[in-house]
Amino acid sequence: MAVEPEHEPTPEELAAQAKADLEARAALVDPTPPPGQEWKADLPRAQAMIAERQAEARARNLRFLEACAETPPENCPGNLCAGRVDFEGALLDCPLDGAACPFSAARQRAKAERVLAGVGFGARYQHPETERVAEDLRGPLQAYLGDLTRHLEQGTNVICCGGVGTGKTSVLALVALAAVAAGYQVAYWHCLGLFGALHRQEPGVYSAAVSVPLLLLDDFGTQYAAEWSMSWFDNLVEERYSDQRPVWVATNATLKDLSANPLWSRAVDRWRDPPSLTLVTTATSQRR
Repeated sequence: MAVEPEHEPTPEELAAQAKADLEARAALVDPTPPPGQEWKADLPRAQAMIAERQAEARARNLRFLEACAETPPENCPGNLCAGRVDFEGALLDCPLDGAACPFSAARQRAKAERVLAGVGFGARYQHPETERVAEDLRGPLQAYLGDLTRHLEQGTNVICCGGVGTGKTSVLALVALAAVAAGYQVAYWHCLGLFGALHRQEPGVYSAAVSVPLLLLDDFGTQYAAEWSMSWFDNLVEERYSDQRPVWVATNATLKDLSANPLWSRAVDRWRDPPSLTLVTTATSQRR
């Protein structure tokens, strides 16, 4: 019996067979990623999404820079700025943060207005400047502010004496701004208003004046000293003295005159008890 010679496949046949083998193996592979590696199936799509979002962020940042070029953007927090701006739904680092921001002066002005209005100052006194303070008060004021926390914590009382128009109210406003910035609550009262409120027994006035960490009293000695309001005021002074809560007092009177007046001598005695400071200006009115 004759044996036929074995057929040798051609190159084309070998290639076709190899392709068929690969397809058969591929059909046996489970397309589902192993447990815990499901993310690999979405990796290309995720990378594409990341690239798309990065491109969107770059475009948004360019729009943000353009928005900040001339005026603050619509959602610029202004005087409440903390270096972050909500812009087009994203919280972005302000490119103008810090001293480089051309709007910082306006922001600081607006912040001073908001703080001083909340403390009790009228609009006229909401833009205090050191230049408005009598020259012989500036050094002691800066020394006090330079050691502000110690003075407030130990209850240092300050009496600021001087004539009309020498910047005493500006001194109180500058102290208020510094104290609020340091985290302390402050209350400002013109003494006529405080004595009137005490006389009328307005709710909350006495307790607030007693408990506030720093109390600022302006134009002391000019108020109407009715017996009823005077008794409340004396008690207020005594409670603050006992609890070592500091008071700043601005007055047109001299210490000698205040101490000699039986209405004020007790309060002045408490305020001058160490630790205490007395600031006196001999300057004339700057309004002339």
